[in-house]
Amino acid sequence: MSRDGIQWPLTGSKVSTLATGKKVWIAAAGAVDEDLKKKIKAESNWRANYSKYVVQLADLQAESEKAALDSSRKGIEAILNEFKFCRDGKEHNLNLSELSSLVTTKFETFTTTGSGDIKPSIVVPVGDESLSGNSLLQKLKQWCEFGSAESSIVDSVAEMNDLSKIQAALKGRVFVLLGATSAAGPARFLLQLGATIAAIARPGSKMDDLISYSKKTTGTLIAPQLGSKIGADVLTQTPEIIEWLTSSPALSGNQQVIGSYIYLDGEAHVRASVAMDLISQGVLNSKKDTAFVYLASPSTAHAMSLEAHKDSGKRYDMESVDILSKCCTYLNPFRLCCYTRNSRPLVKNADSGEKIAICNGIVNFQGPNYALAKTFQNWRSMVSRSDGIVVSANLAPPMYTESICHVKTAMAGLNGFQGFKPMAAFHPDTVAPILTLVLLWDLVSDKSTAQPATKMISPTQLFVQNSFHGGTWRCPYQQDSIGSSLFILGKLWYTKPPATPPTK
Repeated sequence: MSRDGIQWPLTGSKVSTLATGKKVWIAAAGAVDEDLKKKIKAESNWRANYSKYVVQLADLQAESEKAALDSSRKGIEAILNEFKFCRDGKEHNLNLSELSSLVTTKFETFTTTGSGDIKPSIVVPVGDESLSGNSLLQKLKQWCEFGSAESSIVDSVAEMNDLSKIQAALKGRVFVLLGATSAAGPARFLLQLGATIAAIARPGSKMDDLISYSKKTTGTLIAPQLGSKIGADVLTQTPEIIEWLTSSPALSGNQQVIGSYIYLDGEAHVRASVAMDLISQGVLNSKKDTAFVYLASPSTAHAMSLEAHKDSGKRYDMESVDILSKCCTYLNPFRLCCYTRNSRPLVKNADSGEKIAICNGIVNFQGPNYALAKTFQNWRSMVSRSDGIVVSANLAPPMYTESICHVKTAMAGLNGFQGFKPMAAFHPDTVAPILTLVLLWDLVSDKSTAQPATKMISPTQLFVQNSFHGGTWRCPYQQDSIGSSLFILGKLWYTKPPATPPTK
């Protein structure tokens, strides 16, 4: 089989995602702790045991700014050194100048501005309801009180709950959406608000549907086009996408806000993350005011708020869990043991003397490739912000997306959340508008930690503000320890998603 586009390196004559991934973690760990580096090297079953090392590295990163940035830079460097871009039987290093020499066919630009049948409005669907204004803020408060999100998100959404403020935030910006057809992404809501988006997704029915929707709004959709095909593949057309984003007249004169929204199954998720990173860096090299956007995942090792850490510990001590979940401890043949406490020991930050809480949200079922793909984005977020770039990287909750729901085990796990308060899975149609409002707030507010000038005690705190974690922070138990019980609950009791996300 021919290798085309962004690819894992060959180890001998084969690809080993485990071996390559392990090299990356070794490089990142080696920047801060030689002992951890040696332990990772010596680990003989990386697939089964990777998570404990990833969490240890997150703890070390929280100890100082230098540790966070040095290890992140080494991890990024290792990924970009390992992966290759393949074309016409040849492998190329992921060097932007080398990639630019591969451009042979240039994209044309497709543009459409809508008719305005769908007027700009701030409306969020929640079950059968359409919420706006105070009703939307009240629902957000209820989710925060339940424990599915942090209270800062209410204040941020409240500040942007005004069309005039939104129009000001949209002015002079084009939103470059890598994975524009992602259900969790902001494309449709931005178009509804009248934004200009550069939609990058593979040609096909989903792209066609997005274009059709854009024609009903007041927004403008720009996309790369070759012949009759509108769209582009970030994995195989990486050089051409960079060239188009940096040279198309339709994109000139505006700040590019680049959002990385692609999710793919398994090893392809890592390759997509690498491709999106290369595109982002390629544009940044040409346009220094570029801003980056990520949907951070609660299923990684990352910093959480001290308030949530305390609440999680309190819930653990009170054993506040649904009786059905307790039964699963005994019914579950794979994990006949106690659940692991979610509130881990705090880490002292040497720079400030303050304590930082690290959440171990890793779910072993998702595998080391998922952890690498999302942590790579976290590393780039922290490094980019330290370099003076605006970086919006807000946590998004577990969602009933098509990419998740087609995996029956994952679907059952999401349904099983109903037995573990305050866990909650959300529909992407609800989450996407809310996090779009938070994104716009990040771009314009000097109170946002997305802004490099805003003080934080550690780069790891970038993912704390406005967290919409779906209860993973405040759950009494670490996610991996309840995974099998979630599956059992979702198969035997909670066999359908809730009508609306719970508030009590």
